[in-house]
Amino acid sequence: MAAESHHARGLAEVFGLDEGEEATLCEIPYRGAQPMPPAEPLVYRFYGLVLVYGTI
Repeated sequence: MAAESHHARGLAEVFGLDEGEEATLCEIPYRGAQPMPPAEPLVYRFYGLVLVYGTI
């Protein structure tokens, strides 16, 4: 979930963020660095588990 600009501005003031970091708060988060879904079935299931439950 992306922050609205006025919320991002307030967070930037509280945490001392610069303009670039403030702009990042307004972007929609992207989960994962690999293209989804992976082609191999085992990797596909494992990758889905990691996205849902996180890493150990």
